[in-house]
Amino acid sequence: MTITATSVSDDTVYDTCTITVTQPVKSIKLNTTSLSLTENQTTTLTVTFNPTNATDQDLTWSSSDEDVVTVVDGKVTAIGVGKATITVTSANGKKATCKVTVKAATD
Repeated sequence: MTITATSVSDDTVYDTCTITVTQPVKSIKLNTTSLSLTENQTTTLTVTFNPTNATDQDLTWSSSDEDVVTVVDGKVTAIGVGKATITVTSANGKKATCKVTVKAATD
């Protein structure tokens, strides 16, 4: 949005100001809070923002144990048997988690 202020006595004297209104993320939620996978299986977690029109929807993903499960942009890959927690964090620090259990693949 741009606001323009003009002099009442001389309309050639004016200045403008640009205002950007941001909508912060109030919370984030994953499509599930727990997963059960077998080794080498993949799935994708999705995030819902509150409000849905939040301005900065940048996310950081992490795994509590990358020997068990990795995550890149929500794509979860089961690496080895065990348990781990996937955490997604918004740019302003709001978090959501998903507990993952990985079981051995059967031949």
